[in-house]
Amino acid sequence: MFGLFSGKKKDLFEERRKKQEVWLTIRRITDRKIARESVLEEDNRRESRLSMVLPAIMFSLDTPDAPLINCLVKDIADNGLGLTCRQAVENGRVFFALWVEQPHCFEGTVCRCSHLGADYWDVGIELDQVTTLGSYEQFREHVKALQPMHV
Repeated sequence: MFGLFSGKKKDLFEERRKKQEVWLTIRRITDRKIARESVLEEDNRRESRLSMVLPAIMFSLDTPDAPLINCLVKDIADNGLGLTCRQAVENGRVFFALWVEQPHCFEGTVCRCSHLGADYWDVGIELDQVTTLGSYEQFREHVKALQPMHV
């Protein structure tokens, strides 16, 4: 016999149903994540943070043979940064660089490194001082690679 909807409308409703299921699932994930983090931020944050995403590099000053670490800045505060890295980072002094209109280089101290899951680590750095790229000439090419490409 006859169906309630024609084939085209039935497909449209099915697509929308699937999309709504995606939206609801994403909403549940973000609600849970935000709720959990907001409780932690209230308890542990000394200063407010500004969320952002920027590529950056860091290098251990305490362990000269340590590899250069590529990371993403996830938030920034007056005295430090929150990073996401693909490897664990030992506590200690680091050279840190990012690019916002020009290179910005710092010396800082890794004060926190916790495993997020898979191959991702949450790293906190307290920035101790601004430095120049001239002081760390061996990293010049790596820092230049942080510059966004303009298409």
